[in-house]
Amino acid sequence: MWFMSQRRFKIIIWLLFLLILGQCGWWGVGRVAWLVASFQQGADPASALKLPPMLPPEAAIATQWLPDDPDTGRVMEDFTRQQLTSDYGRAWLQWNLSLKIGRPYNLHTSFSGPALHYLTTSISTTENIKIDQIDTAHQLQLHFYAADGSIVALTDTQAEIYQMIYDADGEIVSAQWLYARYEIVMLLQDGTWRIRHWVRHELPTPIEPSYQPRPQLLQVNQQQLQLADQPFIARGVNYYPSKTPWLQFWPAYQPQQTTKDLALVQQLNLNSVRIFIPFEQFTEPYSTSLYLRSVTDFLDQADQANIKVIVTLFDFLGDYQLARWQATDSYLTTVVTALREHPAIMAWDVKNEPDRDYATASQVVVEAWLQHSIRQLRRLDPHHLITIGWSTPEAAERLYQDVDLVSFHYYGSTELLATHYQRLRQVVGEKPLLLTEIGMPTWNSPFFPHGHNQREQANYLTGLMQQAEAYNGFLIWTLFDIPEVPKAVAGFWPWQRGPQTQLGLYNETYEPKLISKVLLGLEPSPFIRWWEAWLKPFRITLIVLSMLGLIGGWQGYRRWKRKKHPKI
Repeated sequence: MWFMSQRRFKIIIWLLFLLILGQCGWWGVGRVAWLVASFQQGADPASALKLPPMLPPEAAIATQWLPDDPDTGRVMEDFTRQQLTSDYGRAWLQWNLSLKIGRPYNLHTSFSGPALHYLTTSISTTENIKIDQIDTAHQLQLHFYAADGSIVALTDTQAEIYQMIYDADGEIVSAQWLYARYEIVMLLQDGTWRIRHWVRHELPTPIEPSYQPRPQLLQVNQQQLQLADQPFIARGVNYYPSKTPWLQFWPAYQPQQTTKDLALVQQLNLNSVRIFIPFEQFTEPYSTSLYLRSVTDFLDQADQANIKVIVTLFDFLGDYQLARWQATDSYLTTVVTALREHPAIMAWDVKNEPDRDYATASQVVVEAWLQHSIRQLRRLDPHHLITIGWSTPEAAERLYQDVDLVSFHYYGSTELLATHYQRLRQVVGEKPLLLTEIGMPTWNSPFFPHGHNQREQANYLTGLMQQAEAYNGFLIWTLFDIPEVPKAVAGFWPWQRGPQTQLGLYNETYEPKLISKVLLGLEPSPFIRWWEAWLKPFRITLIVLSMLGLIGGWQGYRRWKRKKHPKI
């Protein structure tokens, strides 16, 4: 056996000691450097002073100023008005945060005197409940501005607040809109306008603007859609370019591609398309104006081709919590204000399949947001129709009172569609119906079930389209096959993503499928025989594998039998 010499052992011990000493020295130097840097740059202002969070820019958009009183004592400077707007919005933000966490949180940065005492006391009495609220609109009117610029008196003539109250178990016990007028005195202290006095007066629910049709735009005539005093039957597609779908569409927008694709829509004798405006992309300050120019170009080209466009808003929005409502209002203001005068717009679709978000966001919250967004949209544009793109006929039974047009998606049995139409008609009354998504993939994998071929696609879509003609029409998903589908859209597994890649009327190389020829009148709708519907590549794979298994099993059995009973 080999033993380490005493000399080698000492060398190893000294090396370990020096290594540990070096590590400690390096750590010590780093800590000293950090300490010196901290002394040089001082404490973090937000943590040291407990400053409130920065006011989101969309909060200022929610505040409007009415004309000042004739005699305010002094004319207010623009800078001061901007500062007042910001500090008043921050005060509401601090109050909302304090209610949400159930304790006063830095209220002294925005309130003082009686107002601070009142809010602190009222929040402290909400121990067994949680209140979540958001202020969505304010209308300020100035009454007095002190000569030294340190005191203002004003009225928030109409504050709109949505409030949800949760019990100790997290269940919603109350959800309601509150409308109030606030009489306010604010003092300039340490460079910040703080609310010292405010008196609240409850207001009745305001009368909201109603739908105001224009002759040149699509209108509703009882159960029918109408354009230029003639019935309008929508025959269309949901549209993405094949190579740049979903979130790639507007950043990679090419006008020439739009010209080519809309020409195909015309050739198919279709008159409508449905497009999507992602939420996050159209809130980016540096790219929104560019994207809106692209959307306008698309609408211009559609108008020249006599194609009407359903504009679907808030695509990929999944967060409906109240703290986001001001941001979604800002998105609406930006997008709708830029596009609302365009004659190519057929309708605004507030959200694509919001009912699918019930699992991750409360149904109460999602539907409250939908109602609020519809109201905001109607204020911005009272002339275009408004709808919601529900994922199923059953979901479309909700909120039908709030929309002009009840739209839904359907991927079920052809035979059951008539029953769904009849059920919806009973529920929604005279509201017009529109089927805004139908489709069947031509993905027919030999390794996964539920595949279909082009003949089945043509037969299925023809059956749905014939029924939808009696209910204002249809829009097919989609114009093109989409070879690359994001996991966030369809899921991870091949049997989830595969069908989503082959739902088009054309493949990605612009080769028409059978359904395109049916729409063009070049081919009749095919009849599907029972054996054709049953004998799919997947079933053939199962049959072949089963036969191979039987053959292999028989051969294995024979080998086993020969070994067990060898011939002598």
